Amino acid sequence: MKKIIYYIIYNILYNYISYRLYFMEKNYNVICESDIGLEEYILYEIKNILNKDINYDINIINNKINILLDLEEEDIIRLMYYSRTLDNIYKLGGSERIRINLSNRNYNIFNINRLKSTLVSKILYLSRIYEAKNILNLMDDGSFSIEEGILLKNIPVIFWKMKDIKYTIDFQIYNKVDKKIYCVHKDPNLLYKIEKNSEKALVDDITIFRRINIEWLDQKFKSESIDRIFVFKIKNRYELSKKEKYIFFQSDYLLRKGGKLYILLYNNINNYDQIIKNIIDYIKKYNIEYIRSYYIYNNNKKLLLLEFKKI
Repeated sequence: MKKIIYYIIYNILYNYISYRLYFMEKNYNVICESDIGLEEYILYEIKNILNKDINYDINIINNKINILLDLEEEDIIRLMYYSRTLDNIYKLGGSERIRINLSNRNYNIFNINRLKSTLVSKILYLSRIYEAKNILNLMDDGSFSIEEGILLKNIPVIFWKMKDIKYTIDFQIYNKVDKKIYCVHKDPNLLYKIEKNSEKALVDDITIFRRINIEWLDQKFKSESIDRIFVFKIKNRYELSKKEKYIFFQSDYLLRKGGKLYILLYNNINNYDQIIKNIIDYIKKYNIEYIRSYYIYNNNKKLLLLEFKKI
């Protein structure tokens, strides 16, 4: 037992020292950390926030991506305020060390999210959520609806931590946004919690909560009225259930031409190939086209994101 403990301690120290030496050699002073998956959107966001080309290296350790940068103090502060995809920002070197956990969203009254908000933000960038006017979230735990709202209204995720941050920066919140986010779930207790979180997050003005079963959606929404649909599939099985089949029927009815459907599989199935094959075979009867899939991680759990398009 002692040998195992010594071995673990040795490996931790070895990795830490190696990492620090790597930083010294490359002259990097910042680590930006996130779960692996959709890395191109983390880099896109960083470049967009800093508004300049950057030199960087990438290390992947234990399903975490570490983006190594050499940044000025002002650039670090801008990342702290505007990044939605980074879990943590570490500043090394000098007398001051900064460690900011951005994945903890302080707007939560009820901490019910199954998904990390930073992961949701990467998916929203992928979906080009800015182009959508009407968004539908099925079986949402609140993470999608609220993150969509604060992204569309340009509310920095650090807004609710202002009293704990000594740095200040000017930013503009869009109070009026011509968008509608529909959060649908059959559990009234969960809907109540999501609604309360959305009030604190300042996005309840564009978020509409409805308790509707999936099979009745076409009775409550107009045909071709939705631009983006986000769905969770949580059952640990390969076959599509009757409820899951309704997802494609309703998406065919609700989505505008060119609209996108995203299904997130977050179960414990290691081989997703059969699920994808079953879905592709099933949707041949609809005007829904499978585009591609993305492996992503949520707190070390491997997930699969499926992307579809209304044709």
